[in-house]
Amino acid sequence: MIAVKQRTAKLWLQYIEMIDILSMFIKAERIGNWNLHLQAVQEMIPYFVASGHNFYAKSAYCISRRCRNYQIVILMSTAVFLMAFKCYVKVIDIGKDSLLTWLLNRFS
Repeated sequence: MIAVKQRTAKLWLQYIEMIDILSMFIKAERIGNWNLHLQAVQEMIPYFVASGHNFYAKSAYCISRRCRNYQIVILMSTAVFLMAFKCYVKVIDIGKDSLLTWLLNRFS
């Protein structure tokens, strides 16, 4: 942030930063980008605390931490699945496309 000594300029810069966070939040909601949503919520937490909305701050903090942990678990489980999938394809010695077609037909 730009270092400004005048109080009015600091107020306007803080206001513009808050508007940027709010526009990021609205954009995330409209396009369905979960990572952008979590980032916007995390950036809102100091403003919740400063304005006395402690329950919002606590909820936003807990939800953002929990969702970040879930993303890590999902990424790890996806990696394990892909490794198992590659091993399965090598063991039965068929093409990946054939296996995917068979899996889709079997579990659809």
